[in-house]
Order: sequence, then C-alpha cells, then structure tokens
Amino acid sequence: MHPFPLTYGDAVSQILARISGRQSSIYEFWPDDPKQGGQLESEFRKWWLTANAKGEKQWLMDRVSRAENGFFLEDWACRLAKIAPSEALAAVRKGVHSSEDERTRAALISSLATIKANAVREFALGAMTHGPDPTSRLAAARIVSLTDPVAAQRAMSTEWVRLRPRDDESWITEDVAGFLAGSRTLGSLKALESKFESREFYIKEQVLCSLDAANKNAPRSVSYSTELEDFLASRLTDATRSQGSQAWISDRDFVDARICDLAACAPLTFGRRFTATTSPQRLLPEIGSAANP
Repeated sequence: MHPFPLTYGDAVSQILARISGRQSSIYEFWPDDPKQGGQLESEFRKWWLTANAKGEKQWLMDRVSRAENGFFLEDWACRLAKIAPSEALAAVRKGVHSSEDERTRAALISSLATIKANAVREFALGAMTHGPDPTSRLAAARIVSLTDPVAAQRAMSTEWVRLRPRDDESWITEDVAGFLAGSRTLGSLKALESKFESREFYIKEQVLCSLDAANKNAPRSVSYSTELEDFLASRLTDATRSQGSQAWISDRDFVDARICDLAACAPLTFGRRFTATTSPQRLLPEIGSAANP
C-alpha cells in the first residue's frame, strides 16, 4: 500500500463515521467527486438532526441496548457508562441479551468496569458464572477482580479446566491463561498446571510467556515462588516443539523453540536447578539428562 496525504475532509469524515457509526470501519474518506461529497455531508447532517433531537444519552442507550454496529459499540457503551452510569447497566443488559456475537457481548460487559455500584458487581458476578460463552465470562471476571480477585480467580480456574481441546483453536484460551497468570496466586498457578500437558503446543507456549510477563520484576510470596519454580523446572525435560513457532520471552526471541527452551528463560533464577548456555536461540537445560536438542 502506498502512502497518501490525509485531507481535512478525510479526517473529518473519519471522526464523524466513528461518532455516528455510519459504517463498520474507521477508514472513511471524503469523496474526490464534489457531488458525492455533498451527498456524504447530507447524510451526516441528517444523522445529526436525529441524534441531536434525541440527545446524546438516549442516542447511546438506543445503540447499546440494540447492540448496534459492533465496531464502535464498545466506545459508545463506555461513553454511556461515563455520562449516565446509573442507566448504563440496563442498556448493557439488553444489548448482551440481544447480541448473538460473543465478542460484542464481552465488549458491552467490559464497558461497565468504571462504574462502582453494587448492581454492576452483582451483574458481573452472575455473568462470570452463568454467562453464555467463555469470552463474556472472562470479561465479567475482569470486573469482579477489581473488588473480589479471589472469586474471579476461582471462576477462571474453573473456566480453564472446562475449556475443551477444540477451544485451543480460539484466542479465548490464551486470554484465560493470561488472566490466571496475571492473578499470580497459588490457586491460579495450580489450575494452569492441572491442564498443561493436554494443551496444544502454542497454548503451552502462551502459558509460559504469560507467566514470564506477569512475574517479571514483580514481588512474589515464598510459597508462590516455590510452586512457580517447581512448575517451570518440571518443564525442562519437555523437548516438544512446533515447526515455525515464534515466541518472545524474557527479552529473547525464539524461533522453533521447545517447551524446555521457554521454561529455561523463566522469570526466576534457578541456580540450584540447572545451568544453561547463553545462546539466545537455543538453551540446553541440564537437569538430570539434558533434553534432546
């Protein structure tokens, strides 16, 4: 794609497209043809007359409750939560119920995170446990974690265990793993361990990378550090790999990495556990018998 100058008309039309939800893309360009430009301006003016007559709050509530235009819906829901926090929950409830798209439902739930109200907390607790899909349940758990991290961690530990192998093809499995790793509790770590061996390679990779990111330069309890060290050390004999895989862990870029390579780049120092070469492309753990290169 060749670069091209963005005109004032292009910038204005993109802003208006985002506000009005005229189309499901941020790439709105002002037509070169003056006639088409006039038609586009007429469309925006017509939208403005309708929206202005309703008022911002009512216009947002209508869109959110009907889950209209998924591309901009989260922006609108967040705006509604800011200007009308006492009424946003009702609109989000309707939107979640009316939408058939799990990411749209999750986006609506996430928009409530800034509202500090018992009603929102109760809604999130219910959605975390009984939501229609794992994406929505994870979004609700993130809200619950703001006031009750233990409950959120337990719910997502259960989610992790019940995710089926086919779910490894979905980004949601990676996100649940990232949430549990970020919880940095013994319970979440044990949950990740319980299903680790049955996961696809790239999910194992994601778990290790998430643990690295969550624990880098972060304080840890002795019990958590011990459990984490044991978990990572137990991976040092796992020489499985996936051709063409790439991972970034502990400031090292790996290509065709094995699980043992990633575990060797752990967020802890294993002086009593193993030694490793300094090659950024291949670390050879020396714990018992060395893994096959």
